[in-house]
Amino acid sequence: MVGTKEGCAEGECGACTVFLDGVAVMSCMVPAGRAHDAEIVTVEGLAHDGTLHPVQQAFIDEGAVQCGYCYPWIFNVRSKAIGRKT
Repeated sequence: MVGTKEGCAEGECGACTVFLDGVAVMSCMVPAGRAHDAEIVTVEGLAHDGTLHPVQQAFIDEGAVQCGYCYPWIFNVRSKAIGRKT
């Protein structure tokens, strides 16, 4: 797993965004005990059966190149906004 990163460690930048039981959270702010037995979906988990999530595919199709550090936030929040987590 290389997508989700620690950035600011203060819950500000979004680099560590994951879905925790279906809710987008900044993982740097979640106590480890809260994650125990929870469903966790990272940016890598947005693809389904080898097909990228539409938001991920749109970035490729449109050449939306970024440094990649904030991609977990962008993809997770946008995917939730259009109604398809995985």
